[in-house]
Amino acid sequence: MDGMLSAVLEIVPDAILSACGRRRVLRWASQFPAFALESTFGFESRLDEEPARCDLFLSVQPRSRFSRHLIASGAHSRATAAARGLGGVLTEVAEPDGFLSRWFRTAILEYDLAASRAPETEAPGVFLEPHGSFLDPRANSIPSAGGHGLTCGPQVMTCAICRAVGRATDRAELGAMERVHRALPRTATTEHLGALPGRERRSVRLVVAMPKTKVVPFLERIEWTGSMVHVERGLHWLDRLRGAAETATLACDVSAAGVSTRLAFELFVRDRWHRGRPRFWAPMIGHFVQNGWCTRAKATGLLSWPEADYLLTETGVFHLVTGINHLKLVLHGDGIAAKAYMGAFLLPR
Repeated sequence: MDGMLSAVLEIVPDAILSACGRRRVLRWASQFPAFALESTFGFESRLDEEPARCDLFLSVQPRSRFSRHLIASGAHSRATAAARGLGGVLTEVAEPDGFLSRWFRTAILEYDLAASRAPETEAPGVFLEPHGSFLDPRANSIPSAGGHGLTCGPQVMTCAICRAVGRATDRAELGAMERVHRALPRTATTEHLGALPGRERRSVRLVVAMPKTKVVPFLERIEWTGSMVHVERGLHWLDRLRGAAETATLACDVSAAGVSTRLAFELFVRDRWHRGRPRFWAPMIGHFVQNGWCTRAKATGLLSWPEADYLLTETGVFHLVTGINHLKLVLHGDGIAAKAYMGAFLLPR
């Protein structure tokens, strides 16, 4: 994959990914086949820090060559628990009659390449995307008659994501997930469910969409101990971006101890991400700079992010479609930070 990815990295603005950052990504990429980029992939950048480094995301579509590669790797006799667990989950998601295929449709792998530690030695973070982005907070694991898009509750969710990163389900963590689900508004939907085994504290990341007016009451019901002042500020910035839009997408980490004080608002475009233009994000990025949430260099890099390009590689010519997928406001302690997520996919010419 390193040859293909090298061609992609050449068009990434230096303010977002430095030459040193590119070398780190390419060293990591040498372990994967080129077809790992056959689905959507992307980059994550923290905007208030000067180091031009990025984490990398890879989408794993059921029955794709990359999915089969990961399944085979997990079946190897020397596979780690994380590789075996991920392979097992991908197998079930890919099978039409597989248990997990009834609830989940896509897996996304996150590699912490911006960290100082060696990413080659760690299992990736894993995010699972439900069918129709729908999970019923009142359900446990009750199939409906409609096939895909079944209701799914905290037990199935928690067991699936724990298995995907190779760890046993913790009863206290499961209990915390059940309490959070009982507190969700009836109209809430779960967009993604994730686990990041490389992080210090074990938790399950829950990404839920709900009416903006329901965010504060939801946090009060779960007795969240973070800053409500920051939450109100985050909702205000969400209004600045989306205007009359009624929905907020909230990311929270659920552990055996409850919901972390770290909270994030994910800010999406109105249309498909690859159709959004940098000028759509310009007002919001400008506000981020004014508030100290984004450096001027990274703002310039984001606003010059390429929308498309043609790449000549050893395997042929590809049309690269790319753009800003979404921005994120992270509320943690007394501070607010911002992140940007850039997506891309390659089309053979």
